[in-house]
Amino acid sequence: MKQPSLAIRVVVVAATVLSAAVVFLLLPRIAPDVVEAFDREGGPVELLSALFYLVGFSLCVYRLAAKTSHNRPYLVLWAGACFLFVGEETSWLQHMIGYGTPDAIRDVNVQQEFNLHNLLEGGSLHEAFGSGKFDYKLFLNPNTMFYLGFFSYFFVFPVLVHAKWLAGLARKLKFPLPTIGFIVFLLAVLTLSTVGYLLAPEMRNEISEARELYFALFIMLYVVVYLGTEEPGA
Repeated sequence: MKQPSLAIRVVVVAATVLSAAVVFLLLPRIAPDVVEAFDREGGPVELLSALFYLVGFSLCVYRLAAKTSHNRPYLVLWAGACFLFVGEETSWLQHMIGYGTPDAIRDVNVQQEFNLHNLLEGGSLHEAFGSGKFDYKLFLNPNTMFYLGFFSYFFVFPVLVHAKWLAGLARKLKFPLPTIGFIVFLLAVLTLSTVGYLLAPEMRNEISEARELYFALFIMLYVVVYLGTEEPGA
């Protein structure tokens, strides 16, 4: 399958960076009420994140069904991951349908919801850096696990491959390598989110939720550009 044209990719990059500047830097200053709605259960940020994952899942399934010869193991991997993320983002449609949480799940779920990511109550990155003390529970936090996986896959490993340190391993794994441009694009948006986080610490939960929206967007874009396409992305 063909990749999106260069013109489309340029527009997407520009629109994404501009929107991130508005969301993370401008809105907390001029419209704090809007930002406060970012972490509302079943709100627009949660639904848009779920939509991005759903698009990623659907595209993976479509390309697998079309017998795409490129990156089939990674299409399977990301189809499964995106399906899981859609379910977890919406508490398996609980936020939309409004069904009750089974007693066995409610008793062990931090937020009494039907999902996996609230079954374990671990530490947080904010608490760890704020206290300056190491806490093993930090790594029991599903959000921390997601962050580690995300940065390892989209930043650490690709940078090491581009630096030729792990190029041989990437070839053996047939890893769909994002380009340096994609990595810079990712870092630009995450830098904006970090600056916003530092400038408005009282809104850290809302900003973190918005940052997760951009994680979902980047995963969708990675699927669109790099998985099952005819040649590496630009």
